[in-house]
Amino acid sequence: MGYVIGITGSIATGKSTVSNAIRKKGYHVIDCDSISHEITLKNNPGYKAILDNFGNDLLDENLEINRKKLGSIIFNNNEKRLLLNSILHPIIKEYVINEINKSEQDLVFMECPLLYETDFKYLCDYVIVVYVDLDTQIKRLMERDKITFPDALKKINSQMKLEEKMNLADFIIDNTQGLYEINWQIERIIDEVKRRK
Repeated sequence: MGYVIGITGSIATGKSTVSNAIRKKGYHVIDCDSISHEITLKNNPGYKAILDNFGNDLLDENLEINRKKLGSIIFNNNEKRLLLNSILHPIIKEYVINEINKSEQDLVFMECPLLYETDFKYLCDYVIVVYVDLDTQIKRLMERDKITFPDALKKINSQMKLEEKMNLADFIIDNTQGLYEINWQIERIIDEVKRRK
């Protein structure tokens, strides 16, 4: 098994952009958000647990969990957010460990938004934090989620501060420039990690 490199950051800093650039280089990137989405679909492990704790009001017309409704609940209630994390994180972690163990690559990447807020950091040998300045982050979040400035700020402030994550990181990718710069930074990090092997 090779090194596991975590990819994290704050909301709308461009974690997926970095992950996609890494995939294009032929590396496997485990996406914790995709796993989270998958396990909450009908008849999957997280589905019943969420309904047991949050109620059937969350269901849409197809009897799937309405993620937007669930999102608005947890963003406005810290206790509910912690409850949801306690339900989903052990299941996600099991999936991630399975993916890591199956991989035959010398480097495995894992995109995990809440990497430092959870015990997922213990699965990583190194961590990359994806950075943008606050103004860019707010602008991107407002455009992406079609939300107001106060709502964007509320979402950002509900997470661990980006500066704290950067202080804990092994590597930082500045995502304010563009794809060429991102690719250059990724290459530099991969070279550095391989030299340490």
